Amino acid sequence: MKETKFNDIALEWLSLRKLYIKHSTFVKYENIINNHILPYFQSYNNNNITNKCIYTFFERKKNEELSSSTLNSMKCILSSIYQYGIENYNLQTINFKQIKITTLPKIKNILSYEDRNKLIDYVKTHTNPLSIALLLALYGGLRLGEICALKWKHLDFTNQLVHIEGTATRLKSFQEHQRKTEVIILPPKSHTSYREVPIPSFVFQYIKTYIFIYNEEDYLLSNSHKIYEPRRLEKNFCKFCHDYDLYCTFHDLRHSYATECVRQNVEIKTLSEILGHSNVSITLNFYVHTSLEQKQKEISKIQTPKEFVE
Repeated sequence: MKETKFNDIALEWLSLRKLYIKHSTFVKYENIINNHILPYFQSYNNNNITNKCIYTFFERKKNEELSSSTLNSMKCILSSIYQYGIENYNLQTINFKQIKITTLPKIKNILSYEDRNKLIDYVKTHTNPLSIALLLALYGGLRLGEICALKWKHLDFTNQLVHIEGTATRLKSFQEHQRKTEVIILPPKSHTSYREVPIPSFVFQYIKTYIFIYNEEDYLLSNSHKIYEPRRLEKNFCKFCHDYDLYCTFHDLRHSYATECVRQNVEIKTLSEILGHSNVSITLNFYVHTSLEQKQKEISKIQTPKEFVE
């Protein structure tokens, strides 16, 4: 009986996963398997893949300066493939617990008041898709993909709420006679990302000046049945940052929103639900940062010892 190659096992595992995982997750798995796992293991037989072989694989990948997130994804995928291989093809056990991926904290940029004013000045002098997106991110904490997925029907002008029901992204197309990739609407990031976000009244007043007549089923940014391309919005934002001498990503607007809410004493549990987080600790650990100005203000409360008072 001909031995099944490890790469064949990996592809078999992937095809089974396709039956029940999200399209975006499948594309992620497929990219990692095709670009990293298959090229490395193509020369190996099942019986000569050892712990040392796996460890060498990860050492090489670390030298490629891949992100810790990508390395962790590789570890999870490879471990799952191996578990499938053990159960169905008698592969030898590999100790994946010995593989440690160092996760470096991400540096999150919080806009200064000066930079926030640059955004506001732009919005006041421009009424376009970018200006709408800037307001929804800066005063609602919405993600870029969530903004591109908004239809007019998702805006509740009476109660001043935005209903988040999806996220727009460009992914590989599996439809025949289609382009290699296409922009599609996926479910939100998690079940808690389905949410109602209260938006300040001035933002809704501004949006009313954007389009006077609209169709409920049209997308907000494009005001048509076409999804506004997320990469186009990202490109426009990068150009804006270049023109206005800003150094930040679009997602930094979400970080800034969360931090400003804390500064304005918005209750943390409420803020966590608005951001669509599964628990409060995510909000505190990843999105709320104390500004240097606030640190200096707090430290100034320390009384000077009498020995230092002349």
